Amino acid sequence: PYGFEDAASSGAAYPINECWTKGTNNTTAYPYPYSTYKHSGIYSLYMNSTTTNYSYAAMPAFAEDIDNLYVTFWGYKTLAASGQVVVGVMSDPEDITTFDTVAELRVNALSTWEMFDVDLSTYTGNGRYIAFYTPKGAANTVYIDDITVMETPSCIRPQVVRVEGIGDVTATIRWSPSVSGLTD
Repeated sequence: PYGFEDAASSGAAYPINECWTKGTNNTTAYPYPYSTYKHSGIYSLYMNSTTTNYSYAAMPAFAEDIDNLYVTFWGYKTLAASGQVVVGVMSDPEDITTFDTVAELRVNALSTWEMFDVDLSTYTGNGRYIAFYTPKGAANTVYIDDITVMETPSCIRPQVVRVEGIGDVTATIRWSPSVSGLTD
């Protein structure tokens, strides 16, 4: 997985690493490596947005077709109203206007790491940079860690598993195979 262990140190003065691109319109240099909350290793990526400020982090360019890739990562929040992260693809990692949204996600649990899966097969653009974005609009803090990028698996891990109609000998199990739609 992509962690943030090669960062020089924790804090806004430090880059994520030399291959990533980060951006914000905030005076604080979000996002940045952070040592207090991490899923594994010594750092996670601290992302922050406000009503007027955004932040994003773009991974190095991928040679593979983005629509053949699948992303997993862990997210964490410490404030109840926080936890929004948007995963997308950029054609120019220096220009936020090239960000195309693939999935809008929210960390639900407070102070608990949650795993997220993003299937990029719906992406139809020509971007090469997978990016994580905290949009402006509300005060929002999210930490991400242990990002894995792989070819889209033939069997995708079920998400949002629900059990309904529980009877003496039957039950209906529903799940979402990706970030959209429920399946029986």
